[in-house]
Amino acid sequence: PPPEPVCAPAKTLTCDTGTGTVSLDDPAATDALNTNACNGADYSGPELTYAFTADQEMKVTFHLDAERPDLDVLVISDLQGCHPDNCQAIGSPWVTTTLQAGETVFAVVDGQAGATGAFDLSVTCCTPSCGDAVCGSDGCGGSCGSCGDGTICTEGMCSAKPSATCEPATPIGCGETIEGKA
Repeated sequence: PPPEPVCAPAKTLTCDTGTGTVSLDDPAATDALNTNACNGADYSGPELTYAFTADQEMKVTFHLDAERPDLDVLVISDLQGCHPDNCQAIGSPWVTTTLQAGETVFAVVDGQAGATGAFDLSVTCCTPSCGDAVCGSDGCGGSCGSCGDGTICTEGMCSAKPSATCEPATPIGCGETIEGKA
């Protein structure tokens, strides 16, 4: 049987939203997540959980503005509920993850070794866009691909590296002057 979910979302977040200032002493906080598969650290004490569902493939950053440095944000995949074994990423003050369309994750704010405090958790999203590009940036810090040896990426397309176009040098002797192109 699947593991029992241990954290329950207090709120659903969307792109470009946040929690506002809240505290781990909030009545919506639970005290069920004590460790996780990301780092195995002690997260005893209260946590607040937020659900997020991607409406398309995107990179999502959860940014934690906390009054204490020992608060972390954990991203837990929704594999039959919120369970610490499904930890996908952890960070402070931010964590970024790539989600597929329809994928739900839980952003859990928890304190190390029972730490509590006030925080604001915000969400920013970036949709990678390559269009017809086969190389270069996807606009979200990722790549549309790379070019092979002897080629370079120019405006999203791979092309041959230009060869050096120097004209042969004209030898001159002492006291001689040459006129021409620089």
